[in-house]
Amino acid sequence: MNKGLSFTKLAGKGQSVQSKLTIAFVVIALIPLCLFSWLSFANK
Repeated sequence: MNKGLSFTKLAGKGQSVQSKLTIAFVVIALIPLCLFSWLSFANK
């Protein structure tokens, strides 16, 4: 029973870490995109 509880906690932790990684990846992917579009608009 105790092992199951710790596994559930680990799974929850893993999920939060995964969501944080996903958010970080999206932000990292969006920053150059925003910069590129802003630069192209500034040059027009």
